[in-house]
Amino acid sequence: MAQIRKILFVLDMFGFFGGPERRAYRIAKGLKKRGYEISITSIMKADDRVIKRAESDGIKAYQVTSEHNKALRSYRIDVFFKLRKLIKSMVPDIVFTFEFLADYTTKMALLGKNIHVYTFIGSTVWKWEKKWHRRVAMEHFTKKSRLYIVNSKTVKDNVLRVLPMLRDKIAVVYNPIDTDYFKPILKDERIKAKRKFELKSDDFVVGSVVRFYNPKGADVLIEAFYKSDVEGKLVLVGDGPFRDKLKHMVKDFGMEDRVIFLGAIEATPEVYGLFDMCVVPSQKGGFDNVVVEAMACGIPTVATKATGIGEVAKSGRDLIITDIDADSIAERIRKLASGDLHKFSLNGRRFVLDTLSLDKISKVIEELIYV
Repeated sequence: MAQIRKILFVLDMFGFFGGPERRAYRIAKGLKKRGYEISITSIMKADDRVIKRAESDGIKAYQVTSEHNKALRSYRIDVFFKLRKLIKSMVPDIVFTFEFLADYTTKMALLGKNIHVYTFIGSTVWKWEKKWHRRVAMEHFTKKSRLYIVNSKTVKDNVLRVLPMLRDKIAVVYNPIDTDYFKPILKDERIKAKRKFELKSDDFVVGSVVRFYNPKGADVLIEAFYKSDVEGKLVLVGDGPFRDKLKHMVKDFGMEDRVIFLGAIEATPEVYGLFDMCVVPSQKGGFDNVVVEAMACGIPTVATKATGIGEVAKSGRDLIITDIDADSIAERIRKLASGDLHKFSLNGRRFVLDTLSLDKISKVIEELIYV
């Protein structure tokens, strides 16, 4: 392969609330630091704030359309041609696609073009599985990818379940974390952050950043918090179609004054600094960004086995890993709340630094694209 300098990242939507977008942006930043020219394009309408942030980091950002989900419908010829024109103007050496729909759209746009594609997958739930035309297209386009890069062994097993022909060109690379950005904040900053969000400085806060839909498990977390009997408050950062259901659960449990919904705000170190512990209740998934963000911020963390963190981190040393039911999560919340929070704060941060830093993961990806 010729010398690689220019890499184009193609995403369904470029924003900061979704896992694929956060993963992609961190990989982009890591490779940018290693001297690559990085561009990111969003097939759907991108978040203007994110485009500005990318530009401030020296990353070019574009959007193919100003539409939302409709832009990803099957056989949108106009979208394929718009993306094709954009790629032609950029002349990238290789293309990184994130998740199956962006991958499918990109490969349709690249028909007849000899550009290597690297496909990044981090989810285990795909609607296209049940659509025969999409499945046939996915199987056909597998040969266009030089490599599929998944972020956990669970995702690898699921990809091979539906696309077994990929067995010889699939690699596991865990999600990177920007440890220069996600880091512990000072005690005074934590107190200030709590005041900002109308919490008392001495409130013990169990927190989570979670979308309000299946299979993220926000309902399981509310039930687990109720059963844990831990004194304090539950702070939920996120939003989604289950919001009303969750609020009714809180009312039924008589916890209106103990559960706080902060809405869909960006999960920054300041937000994680609100938490005395973070609980990630995912029921399914690949490799959950919230787990490693919280650990990088020095927040003692409880995470379910479904988050994928157990493949690389040690339960009882770096964090606490639990089964996915409410009783198990409640037990682990009690255990962590009554244990050595400081130990998990230090060990979690150290684990992320040693294993998942941008520099380490970027080097792994760089080696893969030069194979």
